[in-house]
Amino acid sequence: MTDHTDMELPPRVEVGVLGWLKKNLFSPWYNALLTVVSLAFVIFVVRVILRWALFSARSTLHASQRRSQLMSVVARSATGQRASRHRTPSRSPKHSI
Repeated sequence: MTDHTDMELPPRVEVGVLGWLKKNLFSPWYNALLTVVSLAFVIFVVRVILRWALFSARSTLHASQRRSQLMSVVARSATGQRASRHRTPSRSPKHSI
């Protein structure tokens, strides 16, 4: 019978998370290249989206305008009125020449 102290553990690179990464993402050279290129692309896209969302995106309404617009929608819904998106133009008498 063999003693448990005589057995060697498998290398960390062959089991666990590192083993899975090596086997599935970095096994042949072209998978390693594709993994690195894909990771660089994802990082680039996330940086561009975050930069736009945090620094370039502008709201068309100020906070006080958004608050008053929200309150008017809530008030209309409480009274049962429907909110219309378009205003009807006021009719003025036509002048003939």
